[in-house]
Amino acid sequence: MTQSAKPFPSDMREFLKLVEGTEFEELAKDESKLERIVVEAMRTAEDPITREIGDGLASGTMTWRTIATTSAYADFLDENLAALQRFDMNGLVESLRLAQLEAAHKRADERELRERDDDEDVWQGLGGNDR
Repeated sequence: MTQSAKPFPSDMREFLKLVEGTEFEELAKDESKLERIVVEAMRTAEDPITREIGDGLASGTMTWRTIATTSAYADFLDENLAALQRFDMNGLVESLRLAQLEAAHKRADERELRERDDDEDVWQGLGGNDR
């Protein structure tokens, strides 16, 4: 029996809890880096409108507000909103939870190895050679 995933987080603090301890934590906490990644992906997209918007954002001639309030981009926004609504957010939540578990197991394994190394007598062969 599997437990159903909780709904996608409703605020950034909840989302950051999902990525805590994973390889995504630093990136999720750095909004400017996230924005650069998104803008670069838009600039290199196949869709010409997406590239236009990405170029505008990268050059500073457009802002996110410009995109949201310009009727020329209404279809772009509608299509991408529909795609976002189809996206499996609960699947993403579950993947992030699995990434947290994997990261926790990895940290536990590394801690166990360090403790094992600490228990070994590193100096055992160095003290017996008096001249």
